Amino acid sequence: MIHLTEEMFMSGRPVAQGEVLIWMKKYAPKSVLTSISGLKNMQSMKLENGQMILGHSESGHHHVLEPVRVGVKIDKAAQALIDAANNTFIELTLHEECKLVHQRGHDTHGTFVFPAGEYIRGIREEQSPEGWVQVRD
Repeated sequence: MIHLTEEMFMSGRPVAQGEVLIWMKKYAPKSVLTSISGLKNMQSMKLENGQMILGHSESGHHHVLEPVRVGVKIDKAAQALIDAANNTFIELTLHEECKLVHQRGHDTHGTFVFPAGEYIRGIREEQSPEGWVQVRD
């Protein structure tokens, strides 16, 4: 596990786990903040089987946010706001330390532990014959 600190976000670069990108909101680039400010229908993200999935994988190896403290439910430890019309960005508020876990038994991305704070989750995009699409993990 990699325990992240605020200083690690000060450069404005995101932490990446597969296609999932996470910026600390106060250090996010202006382009990311502008994208978030343009979203209109922000609503609480629905949990899936009790999990806060920040990155879906077509193979089922999702990127899931979990509280570090045992016995705490994710909806008490974190809040995620998403626009149903544009799921590229999610506004995250971590009320306590949480970890981002890649649910795969082999060749897994490392687990990151985030301190409490405000974050923005983005999804990496790539160019394809159809245009820009979200990276598939």
